Amino acid sequence: MRFDQTPFGGGADSIAKSGYIYVPTSCQEGDKCRLHVSFHGCQQTEADIGNAYAVNAGLNEWAESNRIVVLYPYIVKSELFPENPEGCFE
Repeated sequence: MRFDQTPFGGGADSIAKSGYIYVPTSCQEGDKCRLHVSFHGCQQTEADIGNAYAVNAGLNEWAESNRIVVLYPYIVKSELFPENPEGCFE
């Protein structure tokens, strides 16, 4: 699922306006679940590859069978402060 990152600084600095989250079925039904945050690599911003990292990294299948919510924050490339022309998490 796509979510709005603007309450967390999205749209400012290099935080993207949107991120993604995977919530396993059992978690949606009320089971207690753990959280894993997965940061995309350089040049894997949404502008570069869309949501392919969140969808195809292979974590969602693992998360489904292990009751783990996966948060995929996204950033954007930036030529100005903070300088991040490759869109890397630092």
